[in-house]
Amino acid sequence: MLDLTKNEKIAIVSLLVLLLAGMGVILYQRTRPCAEVTVGSFEFEDLEEIIQTKSGIDINQASVRDFERLEGIGESLAKRIVAYRQSIGRFSSVDELKNVKGVGPKLLARIKDRVSIR
Repeated sequence: MLDLTKNEKIAIVSLLVLLLAGMGVILYQRTRPCAEVTVGSFEFEDLEEIIQTKSGIDINQASVRDFERLEGIGESLAKRIVAYRQSIGRFSSVDELKNVKGVGPKLLARIKDRVSIR
């Protein structure tokens, strides 16, 4: 046999182990079934959410859940907005949201392009 030192034998065995591991990975990838790509189904609520996100939500019609979709508005603030709207009847402008406790100039500026009055 070849006259190899102990370190050379260890190096060869290590390289063979890496080679076999690599071949195992390749074999596994070739034999496993391909992942199926599905386009998922949309429900009406999902489609409605996409439309509202693009066109902005009507603050005179929006539910608590609709308001929660806006960045910076959690459940309690969304409930306060809906309660305020119910107490006044309708918002006459988007800026009127500032009258709700918790809606300041920064939050209003952040959501202003995503809300509207129709």
